Amino acid sequence: MGMSKHRALGIAFAVAASAGPASAGVPLTAVTSNDGLVTIAAPQTPGWECVEHTSATPYPSSLMRCRRKVAGEFFLLTARQYQVPPQEQKTAEQLASQVFSQDYKTFYASYKITGTAPVTHQGLSGVELQVDAIHAVKGELRKVEQVFAQGRSVFVLSAEGARVQFGSWKVVIDGWMAGARFKALAGKTDEPQAPRAPAAPAPASSSPSPPAPPSPGSSSSPAPGSPSSSSSPASSSSPASASASSSSSASASSSSSASSSAGPAGASPGPRS
Repeated sequence: MGMSKHRALGIAFAVAASAGPASAGVPLTAVTSNDGLVTIAAPQTPGWECVEHTSATPYPSSLMRCRRKVAGEFFLLTARQYQVPPQEQKTAEQLASQVFSQDYKTFYASYKITGTAPVTHQGLSGVELQVDAIHAVKGELRKVEQVFAQGRSVFVLSAEGARVQFGSWKVVIDGWMAGARFKALAGKTDEPQAPRAPAAPAPASSSPSPPAPPSPGSSSSPAPGSPSSSSSPASSSSPASASASSSSSASASSSSSASSSAGPAGASPGPRS
């Protein structure tokens, strides 16, 4: 029987009351959850506490979170992956507009979605939500949340904090979003798509072949306005006829080479996250 686990990560940092919000770059280090499902880019400056929550029941879930533990500050970063029952599968757009908006109603006294944007992470397309909210205890908050879905699995990256301080953490937020990795999505951007081998083109003749002698009872030239026979050799003065002959030959060559020389497509390249 599975059970929920809470683990303080080895990179949990000592609280430093003198540590203020970051206005420049903050060193980040990759840290992977105990179950191997989620990797985060954890801040390495004083004043941070990073923890992990994992659960196997009723459905697998893994959450990693880093938060500020300095008096007068409220700011946290979250990366999580979880599964839903088959009947509750939704797209990222449906999750953003239906499920997450309902969660906001529960968590906040009031909220407003100030913007949405398409995003991509490890080759998977999703939705970013920008939210301004008022919390009963924490007051005015701002949140950026990126939502992705693949089958029953849901992937979420978020940053939330006091509205007046939120902008000062932009560099850390960007590093957190870009540095997170989900094992379930590994390989989506590892290998570029292998190009298919092109079909061998029909060899071009360096000089036109002499016309074949007409068969008895047939005209030596096609009737005006009628298409040239595909079995007739191309004439240097008739580009349309040469094109038709070349296309017929290339088609036959393509059908024979496609099965023997075209390799399977590799994993689709993914843009950045």
